[in-house]
Amino acid sequence: REELGSLDAVKGIARIGGYVSAGEGFVDAPAVIDGASQLALDVLGEKGQHARLAMGVASLPLGACVEIEMTVLC
Repeated sequence: REELGSLDAVKGIARIGGYVSAGEGFVDAPAVIDGASQLALDVLGEKGQHARLAMGVASLPLGACVEIEMTVLC
């Protein structure tokens, strides 16, 4: 909203990518990223539909637990 002035300027979300810092054998990265996907749908409705990537990784910058990236269509 801050960047666009209004969420009405959002035409859709093309993709959400989520990276989860995880140890060997952790297979629930998609469940961790579900919250970001659900938020997009809750806020934008039909325009919040998107493709998604959820991946477990050995580490993330600055010791982060989760990193989310989003491609938004304006």
